[in-house]
Amino acid sequence: MKILVIDDDAMILKMSDFLLRKAGHEVITAESAQRALELLPQKPGLIFADNQMPEMSGIELLEMLRSNELTKDIPVCMMSGTLSQDLIAKVVKFGAVGCIEKPLQQMDMLRIIEGVKMGG
Repeated sequence: MKILVIDDDAMILKMSDFLLRKAGHEVITAESAQRALELLPQKPGLIFADNQMPEMSGIELLEMLRSNELTKDIPVCMMSGTLSQDLIAKVVKFGAVGCIEKPLQQMDMLRIIEGVKMGG
């Protein structure tokens, strides 16, 4: 599966790239939501997006993706250092496939990927 990982932390991008490639996936990384938007023509099958990024948050990106006919069906999983009830409510509201806590665990990421592969 082609997976786009968005985070302003270079270490998170490197770790995600390593973990996901090790599991057999093609990985595209972006250091900002704006850069991620430029990479969407590569048609990722899943997006992992950090919520707390400068300029545009992950929730703002998710909202933008959902309002566009070409991107509304791309599965998105939010990543956050702090999972608050408010964040979880927004993730649910905008139809994300999940929300995982950082530091990232390979098992959490693979669970989301398997859910997407199974259609949910």
